[in-house]
Amino acid sequence: MREGMSFNSPPYTRNNNRPTSCGPSFRLFKTSAPLHANAGGTNNDDFVPISPATLNWEKIGPDQDVFISALSQNGQVNVKVISAKKMVQAIRDKRELSAVSTELLGRVMLSAMLVANGIKDEETLQLTFSGDGAAKGVMAISDGACNVRAWIGNSDLDDLKDPETGRADIKAAVGKGTLQVVKNHPSWRIPYNGVVQIASGEVAPDVAFYLASSEQRNTALGVGLSLDPKTGEVESAGGFYIEMMPGVEEESVLKVEVNLAVLKERFGSVDPGVLFAGKQPVTPYMLVKMLLDGLGVGMAEETQPAYRCTCSAEKVFRAVSLLGEEEVESILAQEGMIAAKCEFCAEKYELSREQLVALREEALAAAEAGEPWPAR
Repeated sequence: MREGMSFNSPPYTRNNNRPTSCGPSFRLFKTSAPLHANAGGTNNDDFVPISPATLNWEKIGPDQDVFISALSQNGQVNVKVISAKKMVQAIRDKRELSAVSTELLGRVMLSAMLVANGIKDEETLQLTFSGDGAAKGVMAISDGACNVRAWIGNSDLDDLKDPETGRADIKAAVGKGTLQVVKNHPSWRIPYNGVVQIASGEVAPDVAFYLASSEQRNTALGVGLSLDPKTGEVESAGGFYIEMMPGVEEESVLKVEVNLAVLKERFGSVDPGVLFAGKQPVTPYMLVKMLLDGLGVGMAEETQPAYRCTCSAEKVFRAVSLLGEEEVESILAQEGMIAAKCEFCAEKYELSREQLVALREEALAAAEAGEPWPAR
């Protein structure tokens, strides 16, 4: 089985029945870069319900970013498929990630979006791998509409290659440690927090293990990327998530198992990174159809995944205010400004003394009015 692929006890586990983000949000540094406005992803439309009869399974290829969520006709099996080549390539370029760092961060982002899809408005799901490997930690935060942002402690992991296969040694990059899963919502007093030991280090097997052991969810999760061995450019990035709904019949489970076996026999792999990058690549819609073959597609939705950071000049000010007035004055005296870089999207900010004063006045006015600042 290819790396990045996992099943809860081949392929399913049958059951009877407030921490903060890892790593700093901003890193102060010396720069001459200008102040940018809010960094964020492209506009992301709401999910668009589509009828199986109107689906054109060939219309969107693996080169285009799309997220599909489909339910079998009997309502017993939920299948989600994502293709995010352009999104992963864009963050690779902006963060100047090495090939191995790109693959690791991509796997975590894809996993987060697949698991988070469908959660409540404003709710977020955070996956944090805190291991002793060379990556120095990796994290992704996604909402239910496929907006994700991510962080990795080491952006240059190109020397981490498996000596036998020559592929990225994700296990060595992650190392031993814990996977922390945090679910949060602005209205919750305390976020939900779950922690399991990193058993595999390949990302998907660890997320699948968490879902089976902590949430008793019967799932199959596969994520994968293909990168050009010479340039490191992203050739494909995708994943699938299969969940057995409560009350699922044995016949439906067996049908999905057969479909996965047929998929592997036909294409030589069930790794989405391989399927989407072959000489005759499988399209995201084709993958949905093949996974639900014999069960039929009863309802489907699609949207476009987006890398959407929430950083802003206001949030930089909040981070700077934690330094203390004396330290801030010292930096301003030496540099003439406060410079910061977002650890999620690499956006750079410069705040002059005048801008800091203006932001402070805005924060005080919002506090007096009893309004949140910065506004969400």
